[in-house]
Amino acid sequence: MELYVWGIATGLLIALPFSISGLRATKRVKIDK
Repeated sequence: MELYVWGIATGLLIALPFSISGLRATKRVKIDK
């Protein structure tokens, strides 16, 4: 069970920067258009 929780936690930590940069990219595209 602990390994499962750690897998989710590490996955979220890895995904956070990408999701944040993705949100910034979409905002830039909307502003440009």
